[in-house]
This record gives sequence, C-alpha cells and structure tokens, in this order.
Amino acid sequence: MKIIRLILYTIFFFIFLSFIFVYKNHLNKNIYSNYEKVLNETYFEKFEITCTGDIFLHTSNIVDAYLENNKYDFNYVFDEVRDVLKSSDITTCWFGGVVDTLPPYSGYPFFKSPFQILEAVKNSGFDILLRTNHVYDFGQNGLYKTNSFIKSLSLKQIGGYSSEEESKQITVVKKGNINVSFLSYTYGTNGLKPEESWEVDLINFKKIKDDIKRAKDISDFVVVFFHYGNEYERKYSKFQNDVAFFASSNGADIVIGSHPHVVQPLDSFLFDGGRKVYSAYSLGNFYCGQRKKYTNSGVIFKLILERSKRTDGKVKLKKFFFIPTYIIKDSSKNFQQYKVILSGKHFNKKDDTLRNNIINSVEDLKELIPEKYIFY
Repeated sequence: MKIIRLILYTIFFFIFLSFIFVYKNHLNKNIYSNYEKVLNETYFEKFEITCTGDIFLHTSNIVDAYLENNKYDFNYVFDEVRDVLKSSDITTCWFGGVVDTLPPYSGYPFFKSPFQILEAVKNSGFDILLRTNHVYDFGQNGLYKTNSFIKSLSLKQIGGYSSEEESKQITVVKKGNINVSFLSYTYGTNGLKPEESWEVDLINFKKIKDDIKRAKDISDFVVVFFHYGNEYERKYSKFQNDVAFFASSNGADIVIGSHPHVVQPLDSFLFDGGRKVYSAYSLGNFYCGQRKKYTNSGVIFKLILERSKRTDGKVKLKKFFFIPTYIIKDSSKNFQQYKVILSGKHFNKKDDTLRNNIINSVEDLKELIPEKYIFY
C-alpha cells in the first residue's frame, strides 16, 4: 500500500507541476499580448528637420574672419544659433559658391571662400549643403574641388556632382523606421554652362517628376528644395508657384525655397483626399554680407515628422514653425563683427537701434507668415 500511495503522490505531483507550467505559460502569453497591445497603442517615432536659408560669403565676411597667414575662423558667426541647429536629426542650408585652401578669395559676383567656412558649418550642426546658382562660379574645377572638400568633412551635398553615378543617387536619411528623401534643384548657373549635363541639378519638370517618383519608392517622406525666385522680392513669382505646385502634385511632401535673399510667404496646396502640401517659398539669408533692406533677416524652419497610431502608421508632418534670425554687424569691433543671432533673444537689449531693427524685422515677417507659426 505504501508503494501504491507513493506512486499516486508522485503522479499527482507531476500533474500539479504540469498544471503550473501550462498556467504560467498561458499567463505569460496574456502578459506578452497585453504588452504588444500597449506598444501598438503608444507606438511613436519622430524625425526632426531644421532648414536655413543661404550661406554665402561676401568680401566683408571673409575679411571679418581673417586671423593671420591665410588662416580663418568662422565659428564665432554661429555661436548663438548652434544649439538650435544641432538639436535636429538633420540640418540643411544652401551653400553659395566654391571653397579653396588658397587665395585669392572673392565675394560677388563669383564667390570663392576659404575652406574654413565649411569647418564652421560642420561644427555648427549642418549635415546637408544644398547647391545654388553659384555652384559653377569657378567652372568644373571649382565644382569638383568643392565637392571633395565637402566630402572630406563627412558632409552631404545635393545639387552639384563630380560623377554621373553620384548625380543619379538620391539622398536618403534614416532614423529608426523612418526614411526621408531630400531633392534639390536650382533655376540656373548665372549663364555658365556646365561641361556635363549631369553636373548640376537644374529645374527640369521631367527630372523633378522622375526623381520624386524614385524617392517615394525608397522613403516615407520627400522634401524638395528649390533655389529660385526674383532677388529682393518678398512676393513669390508665378514661376515659383508653378514649380512648387508641380512638385507637390507629383508627390513632394513639402517644398522649401531660397535665392531671393529675403523671406517670402508660406503657402499651401490642397489636393484630393485632403492631402495638403506646404510651400515655404524663401527662407531668406542665413549668413552673408548683404545690407539691403530685409536681406539681414532670415528664418530657421523646423519640421517635426511623426509615425504613430494617430498617423495611421504613416510618416506625416505633424508640426512646423519658423524661428526668426538676424545678421548683425557690430562696428565697435575690429574683426568678428558679423554674427547670426536669434531675434527673440534681443527684444529687450539696451542697444535701441539694434533692438528696433530686430523688432521691425519680426513685424515684417508677420506679414508673410502667420504668427502662430513663428517661435521666438
């Protein structure tokens, strides 16, 4: 009898253990299922893009940064805006002209800048340089040499190429599960004809359409940049509107522009199904030596993309805003006079002239961009 009882106890023990194992496994499955449900409901990915307008050096900017023995330092220019530029996943600017390590350097009309400006751009958080109508100022040699310098600093550039193979590549930036494509085109090269048709991305409707289609096949969101418009005009032209509409209607998710050297309005296009595409026609100057009215004012354009349950799992533009900037020239200094500042930080400064100029520049900005999109 004792042996039988022992056998029965053993059988019951293993049955109990089996029950515990099955129950625990069932419990774990429920916990994991609930965890998966919570993850799906709270799933959230963000991609932040920062864009500025034109950076191009006039002779006054070059002289301002000179140290000695052909040495230059432009880092001081971006001291106040550096944190804002570095806070994003990707930061872009339009870079005008070419760079070299040997003088003579020059400003308008053919821009050749010291190599150190690229170092300052890199140190200040920029990732992508968009090329402008001055990309061919010093011909093919200037283009290729500048591309080499840009690449040596691990910066990306779009719009001017040293090989046909490079010209066919689309710049895609990946963060987590979000892929964003960047395309850029300029209206021309100031009458200087590239030796090869593929060297400069010019505004060409067929190419734009084909590029956007290719970009949409490999990314979740397509940003299209245009260097176009009439200089110093605060109203966008019909050509700008036609180009922006064409890109938007062919799949661009946002259109951003520069070249007029002044800020131009924010606009939008509405398509079937409620699809809305914004066009920021010109972000103005970010850093240069121009002193005409409105040319020392610009904006930093911040875009926040999101993929979550509330976007139905798609990457969408959920928020954007403009940060006003201003190029100051402090004549009390012998050098390092020029600097890019955040306008909102200087509303209460003691210098009445500077304060009033900055306040007026922001008031001018409100004529072009709704105040709800302006951040100080």
